[in-house]
Amino acid sequence: MTMVVPAIPVDGRDADDLRRCEEAGRTARSEKMMVDQLVAKMRLASFRTYLCATVRTMSAIVPDVLGLAGCDAPSALQRIRPSHKWPESTQPQPSGRALFIRTNQKVGFSNAAPRHGDAVIADGLKDWIEAAIVGCSLEVVFRSSGFELSTRDGCARLKLKSLPDTILAACLGRSLDEVVDHPLLRDRGYVITRTDQLASESMLEFDVGRLRLEMPWRP
Repeated sequence: MTMVVPAIPVDGRDADDLRRCEEAGRTARSEKMMVDQLVAKMRLASFRTYLCATVRTMSAIVPDVLGLAGCDAPSALQRIRPSHKWPESTQPQPSGRALFIRTNQKVGFSNAAPRHGDAVIADGLKDWIEAAIVGCSLEVVFRSSGFELSTRDGCARLKLKSLPDTILAACLGRSLDEVVDHPLLRDRGYVITRTDQLASESMLEFDVGRLRLEMPWRP
């Protein structure tokens, strides 16, 4: 008499075991997704509470840059998400570092401020605009054909294709209108306060002032 023995899978598991494992895996993945979504919502809520407590201003040219993309400051703030370094980026720098800062440094690009969050506002073939929380201020980076404009704490920095050293040196103290012609910068009375020759670019820095800023949500 011949006995028929059911085939046993090589790994020792039958069909029911495999189904249970697959179901348990689906449940675990679903639960992880829900946990990740909950953590992201809690982190965003914490980030926005932090912004309400710390961010009070934006560089005055920010609304005009955002307007090029059909956006405004409240809408940009709604789109900004915390950086991967936040909230660690809020930790104060060791006091000892201040000993190495020159006393004649001006507030602005000379003093690095942490970037806490950002959002790409426009990503077209011609123009690219990003809004960011830098230190305690709303700032922008605007890249277009042949230049990059970025702001920091009431200052703006314009990077252009490299200019001859003699021309760049002559730019210092002159009206920006005399050097650069762009609708965004025209007839604003900006004066070039600093110049620098970078690897393949020339840099012009000028003051743009600040505007008061309120958060579009309640803390």
